[in-house]
Amino acid sequence: MFEIVSSVAMGRGLIFTTLKKNDPVRTNDHEKIKQICSNCGLFNKSNGKKQKIIIQRKKRHKDYTEYVYKIPLGMSFQDF
Repeated sequence: MFEIVSSVAMGRGLIFTTLKKNDPVRTNDHEKIKQICSNCGLFNKSNGKKQKIIIQRKKRHKDYTEYVYKIPLGMSFQDF
């Protein structure tokens, strides 16, 4: 009897953590945007150091989230 109860409890815990991990509300979009820009080469190298985009503000609206970024010096909007 104990084996059945413990197996069910572990199964529920596994399902709960899997659902929470895949929850789109909990994902960090800012980190994803930074990673995409880095992978596409959208950064400058100055003094041997990468200058990446910097978030200025994040504003949540009813249906979407607005992100405003500051781009590195020497890059233009056409690069993006």
